[in-house]
This record gives sequence, C-alpha cells and structure tokens, in this order.
Amino acid sequence: MTKDIVRALEKNADKLDAIKKKIGKEEVLAGLAEESAELSQAALKYRRALNGANPTPIDILTADEHLQEEMADTLLNAVLAGVDTCAVAEILYKKINRWCDRLGVD
Repeated sequence: MTKDIVRALEKNADKLDAIKKKIGKEEVLAGLAEESAELSQAALKYRRALNGANPTPIDILTADEHLQEEMADTLLNAVLAGVDTCAVAEILYKKINRWCDRLGVD
C-alpha cells in the first residue's frame, strides 16, 4: 500500500474499529466478496473501453474512475476483514518475481 493509503487507514482507525464492531466480520466478508466482484466487473469494463472490440457506453476516463472506486471499496473491506498486510506484501514479492520470470523481465 502506498503511504497515502496507510495514512488514510491510520487516521481513521477508530472509525474502522467502530464499523467492524457495528456490522461484524461476517458482513465485512460479504462486503469483501461483493466489492471484489464489482472490481472484477470494473476491470472488464475498462478493458472494453480501451480496446473498443465490444463497445461500452462509458469512456476510458469514467472506466478508470470506476476501477479506482472499486479498488478502494475492495481494499477497505479487506482491511476491515483483517487481511494481514505483511503476509500480503511477502506474497506480492513472490508473485512479482514469478511474473517477471515468466515474461522474461529483469
């Protein structure tokens, strides 16, 4: 996560705790699943806006805005669900290196 994202989460830690207590882990997980699906749809819509092979009524800028919004919603729910960001960071290093190996990127 970028420093801006970490800062936003830290500044709102009390609010995040209140949300978790109010709705509970099960509802947070349901929200994570829903927002993840919406993120997937936003990415697919963005792709359509970029390549034009299957036209969509939204333009590239709007598609990008939707992608950012859904990423924020997904990240928020992941944090509320208690995803271990340190573990995620370790996995990211491995996946980035594996992807570079597959693509022949240094």
